[in-house]
Amino acid sequence: MIKIVNLNDDIFAYPNPSDGIFEIVLPVLQNEVTIDLYNIQSQLISIKEYDVVYGKVQLNLNNNASGLYFAKVYLDKPVLLKIIKE
Repeated sequence: MIKIVNLNDDIFAYPNPSDGIFEIVLPVLQNEVTIDLYNIQSQLISIKEYDVVYGKVQLNLNNNASGLYFAKVYLDKPVLLKIIKE
């Protein structure tokens, strides 16, 4: 089951929208997390393992086109974040 998260929950991305660099806040004590990135057409763009530093992951979309993206963060249960690149 995938849960779509909004800014009122414990996990969120900021600034959102952004010009390319997003910080994802994670309320877990993991050293690494896998994040799948999808475009608005649900096409998988990347699968990457990210280091968690001080409870945050930095997601860089500078090389991607402007638009709506979905970041699927693999925690105990996968979480889907909606992020917007300006």
